[in-house]
Amino acid sequence: MTLATIIGLSGVSLLLSAVILKLLLILKLPLNKARIIALLVFIASFIPVEGYSLSLYLRGLFNDLSITTLCLLLLFLYRPQVQHIQSRSVFILTALAGLLLYPFALGYSPVDPYAWGYLNQSHGLTAPLTVTGLLLFLAAYAFIKQNTLLMACIMTSIIAWQLNLLESRNIWDHLLDPLLWLYSLYQLPVIIWRHFHNKASSQ
Repeated sequence: MTLATIIGLSGVSLLLSAVILKLLLILKLPLNKARIIALLVFIASFIPVEGYSLSLYLRGLFNDLSITTLCLLLLFLYRPQVQHIQSRSVFILTALAGLLLYPFALGYSPVDPYAWGYLNQSHGLTAPLTVTGLLLFLAAYAFIKQNTLLMACIMTSIIAWQLNLLESRNIWDHLLDPLLWLYSLYQLPVIIWRHFHNKASSQ
């Protein structure tokens, strides 16, 4: 079993554990007990039943999750009862990036920015320069805003791409995935509402 396979299976198992933890907290179960159950679910998801484990089924359903998603899941599992303000920037940027990448990848535009994520020479220098420039801009933005979460997501995604820690060789797949994009679209109106609500409350 390769390291990329282990990370892929662990990612969907972390997602399952996070969902279980969230449900248990909604049911008012104490945090320590909820964490123990979530940990047991994580371990149990790797146990094969008739040759296949639950993590294997989930991976086939969701495919590999991005490194950004793994960072967010680990943060939630570590501090599930804290609203992480820095995650708002991650969700906003993911929602916008997905709107540019995924529809165009389906052929709705003659330009396919998603294909640029392979950073090969098939698009000349346009792809590497554009993607590299965008990543540098996002890293600079995270540094200026002192958003350590956004910086961690960007840097770990780049490192994982360099080390081939996911099966995909497209750097966009390390930075975001369809599941995270859909969740970010859900979070977007929530973030906007909270922003204007807090602004109105402070006046």
